[in-house]
Amino acid sequence: MSQFWKEGEELGKAVISTFEKLLADEEILRKVAGLDWLIVWKYHDPDVQIWANIAEREYGLGPEPGKFKVRISMNSDDAHKAWSNKLNWPMAIARKKAKIEGEVAGVLKLIPLLKRFAIEYNKTLREMGKEDIILK
Repeated sequence: MSQFWKEGEELGKAVISTFEKLLADEEILRKVAGLDWLIVWKYHDPDVQIWANIAEREYGLGPEPGKFKVRISMNSDDAHKAWSNKLNWPMAIARKKAKIEGEVAGVLKLIPLLKRFAIEYNKTLREMGKEDIILK
């Protein structure tokens, strides 16, 4: 059972809401302009799948709408740590806490954006009344 989430849709809602905020920011859009591919995050315990085509500003929950370039699979608690910028990606991959399929180099390009994502993600958690799961 997840330490942070009762339902996968809660995590999905937090991530999607954060995407909406970030992809409205012109600075962020400039940084991700070359990432014209579909990314899928598949989480378990609880289960949810989130997908994003960042260049097209399309994202959602459920089955991906096409062929992914990158799929990241992990448990929902580690996903929460990742979105909070509290997960050491090389260690998570080495310890098989995170499984990455597809263009691994593409994922590494996104790591510098996690600090900014974490700021917005924490704001979203506050808006959802989930202050108690914000990681310090």
